[in-house]
Formats: sequence, C-alpha cells, structure tokens
Amino acid sequence: FIISDLPDIAAGEGYYVTYKTKIDDDVIANYEKGKEWFWNEAHARGEDSKGGDHHIKTTVDGSADLSRIDKSGSQEVIKDANGNDVSVIKWDVEIKNSTSDMVGTVVIDTLGEGLQYYTGRPILVKRYDENHDEIKPDVEIPWQNVTVNGNQMSFTLPEGHKFDISYYTTFVQPENGVIKYTNSVKATVNGKEEQSQGSANVVGFTPKV
Repeated sequence: FIISDLPDIAAGEGYYVTYKTKIDDDVIANYEKGKEWFWNEAHARGEDSKGGDHHIKTTVDGSADLSRIDKSGSQEVIKDANGNDVSVIKWDVEIKNSTSDMVGTVVIDTLGEGLQYYTGRPILVKRYDENHDEIKPDVEIPWQNVTVNGNQMSFTLPEGHKFDISYYTTFVQPENGVIKYTNSVKATVNGKEEQSQGSANVVGFTPKV
C-alpha cells in the first residue's frame, strides 16, 4: 500500500505507521514447524526544505508461532465438596485460532506417570469466535460426558474458533524436594493434528486440619 500527501514536518520529527497483516490460511495449514519466518519491506521518499530528495528503505524480519495448541500446568490448592484442602495440578490448554468452527472436534489428553484426573470439578471451557470475541456463557463439561480410559481422556469441543480449557489432576505427593510431572494433549486444528506437552513442578503438601 502507499500513503501519500502527508503534512510537512519539522526537522527531527517523524511519522509512525502501524498496521496489521494476516497470515495466509494456506501457510497456517501447511507449516512444518511451530514457528514461521516472514519479512516486510518499507520505503519512504520525500523532499527536505531545500528541495533535496531523500529515499529511505528498511527491511524487517520477524517470526510467528503457528503452533495451534499450548499446554502448561501449575500446582494449586483447592477445596473439595466437603471444604477440605486438596493439592492439585491445574492444567491449562490453549487451542489457538482455527480458520473454521471447531464444534465437535475431539480433544485427547494423556497423563504422565503419577497423575490422576480430579473429577471433583468439571472441565472449564472458555471459547471465542473468529473475531477473538469471547462467547458467553463459559461451558462446563461434566465428567460423565468425558471418556476416560486409564491415563487418557477425551471430550468434544463446543462451538468456537479459539479455546482456553482448564481442569485438574491429583498427583503422587513427593516425599521431599520437587517432582516434575508431564501431560500431553492433541486435537485436529485446521485439518492437521496438533499436539503439545505441558509440565508442572510440584512440592509436598500437608493439608490443614
């Protein structure tokens, strides 16, 4: 694009031009790694107060993380149905913008050794439309609607293009020091299977009596 007929400015002053670009859908669908590199070039031409011609060109390289799923975990203490403290790991899954509605897409989650699903609270799903606007209300998926098979569970997504999903697991309490637990998730986004592995460092916990 070209911007012309800008007002004159004094020596030492300048213009800042800010805009956004959209990554082509075919690049998103066919990337080979999680990060893609791009470049952008801009030119500026004008005259100074004495009629001298000036031409400036700059090229900027940048990258965009095109992975569609991220996962992370953190240790928390929550209350169970009886008001007792429970030490858990909260797992957060972000499914990034899909080019189409993902309703009905199956999310498959696999626990690492030493973890068990905590079913005292439902899976919470925050969802967003194609314009990144939040869709209300949030969706709570009860565990009776979740398929659990050993260390793996699966459930289907509601309507939406982007999701923030959270749920809890219990874990084998470390006798001392810190233990790192891992957890992985996968789903098909934009026609391609995406997956991510998250981890959480936990310490021993003594519940309050």
